[in-house]
Amino acid sequence: SGKVLWSASVRGSISSTPAQDAAGNIYVGTSAFFLYKLSAGGDIMWRVQTEGVLYSSPAVSDALGLVFVGSYDQSVYAFSLASSELEWSTRLGDSVHSSPALAPGDAAVVVGCNDGSVYSLNATTGSVQWRFETAGPVLSSPAVLGDGSVVVGSQDASVYGITGSGVFGWEFKLGLAKQSSPAVVVGSDDSIVTYIGCMCGAMFALVQG
Repeated sequence: SGKVLWSASVRGSISSTPAQDAAGNIYVGTSAFFLYKLSAGGDIMWRVQTEGVLYSSPAVSDALGLVFVGSYDQSVYAFSLASSELEWSTRLGDSVHSSPALAPGDAAVVVGCNDGSVYSLNATTGSVQWRFETAGPVLSSPAVLGDGSVVVGSQDASVYGITGSGVFGWEFKLGLAKQSSPAVVVGSDDSIVTYIGCMCGAMFALVQG
């Protein structure tokens, strides 16, 4: 019906997509550099400030009790869901627009960077497990499959398939740099299809293998 259940005032504008934990709490970043935690009823439970704009959408691991987010201060952060305490931060090669994605078992956080690379970070420590380089900024948010492999788009106008150990798997050239983030679907016959849109006015369905 469009009825407002609640609204909450935050510092800055919101471009980031909210994420939710198992208890229904909401996590969202703002242009004022803040990451907020709100209750399911809209009460602000905590906020923590980074040193850059948060366009990146948070990723929540209930198993680890952590929320991960990338910032335009060139860092990826892991904060405690309960207390907002900083668990770790890892500085990358440039600003982070891409939203982090969790690998199977929440063992790693995979994120694109404006330095043209895709990074896999240990979810517990933040250490870099591998780095895959493309020829353009990676604004696209990665999709991580059940086997740990990654599909992501780059501003070099290509979509990449990367193995769970960070090795090149495949590449498809879209023709234009501007693109959506990929959605990956595994069929009942184990076929893997990547759906991605392009500023060229086309929607692509890419079959792997």
